Amino acid sequence: MKSLPSHMRFIGVIIALALTLTACTAPWGGWGPPIPVQPKLAGAKGLDVYASQPAEIRPRLRGRRATQILVWLNGKSYYDADCQISNDAFELRFPSFTVLELPDYGRASPPATVSCRAGDLRGQTELAVVNISSEIRQRRSGQSALPGAPMVTVNIPLGRDDRPGDIWGYPTAVWVNLR
Repeated sequence: MKSLPSHMRFIGVIIALALTLTACTAPWGGWGPPIPVQPKLAGAKGLDVYASQPAEIRPRLRGRRATQILVWLNGKSYYDADCQISNDAFELRFPSFTVLELPDYGRASPPATVSCRAGDLRGQTELAVVNISSEIRQRRSGQSALPGAPMVTVNIPLGRDDRPGDIWGYPTAVWVNLR
């Protein structure tokens, strides 16, 4: 039996290595599996924090959204902070650089406060839903420039860019700056 040429064996090794590395990498960036927040409301079912409310006023649970909490000190990553996310519906204490699993109620998702501390240092930010569809439209609007041509971006607030079919949700990453 004839053996494969050396370049074919090399390509096979590269493919095997790529598949191995892909299998070892978590889809949320390798920081560990997302940690679900803990509901505060009585009658919650899993991440559905509003499950006990009457159907006419209860927002529809659309699923789960992974949001990574990143902590910074003087422009650099800070890994040893203790953090907390909290609002009227859920809460959780967790270490910095954690991926949280949040309930996704679309535009009706409740805002939350993310606070972190490390010794005497403190930081806090608000986690609110964003119009993901609008952000995608804004990013795509600058992609039609000619390659190599200088591009000037002017951000002119023209009011809300809400459309009926837009997707709303928590951002995929939130930064907390320690001071």
